[in-house]
Amino acid sequence: MPEQVRIMLGYILTNDPRPFYVHQSNLSETGLLYPVLDAVLGAYRAKFAGNAPVVELTQTDAGRVLQDEAAWAQTRAAGTVSAYREGTVVTVNGPAGTVVPVTAPAGTTVGGTGFGTGYGGEQSAYRTLDGSALTLTLPATAAGPQNLAPPAPAPLPAAPVPPGDREGAAGSVTSDAAQDSAPQDVVVPAETRPEGDR
Repeated sequence: MPEQVRIMLGYILTNDPRPFYVHQSNLSETGLLYPVLDAVLGAYRAKFAGNAPVVELTQTDAGRVLQDEAAWAQTRAAGTVSAYREGTVVTVNGPAGTVVPVTAPAGTTVGGTGFGTGYGGEQSAYRTLDGSALTLTLPATAAGPQNLAPPAPAPLPAAPVPPGDREGAAGSVTSDAAQDSAPQDVVVPAETRPEGDR
């Protein structure tokens, strides 16, 4: 059972939206599934705050998430999107029509309007770039580096942030308080960061 708990929890913590299945026999007679689910949910709740519940997606929503993740992986590989932070302003640049996932601290605004959907004390949304810069204003209380140099004129490849390693994410749009399960979002290219922020 511990191995199955580890596997199932791993899918949850990596935001894998694909559905699980179980054999009906695991629900009847001995109820083998129930202790596994109890252990998975117990481990999750021990790691995350109450404002970050497990979210159950419909098949349609799960398919949409998988499509969005695949499109973002292609965009990152192409190196066509860059972002930087100056004070409490985050600027995201990229070609028109590019869909960018962004996670930011609660209280972030775009054009004076609230940004994204709240979850776990942060706000997230996919935004479609229109050819001009997407500018997010973070709340004054947002932790993290206050000044990152703007990107070089030509797009540069993004510095990847390994899953579970948020120490290297100081230049990402994801807030410093992000938990390991937060999606990997826009990452400032390493070449644009001041030497001390790498």
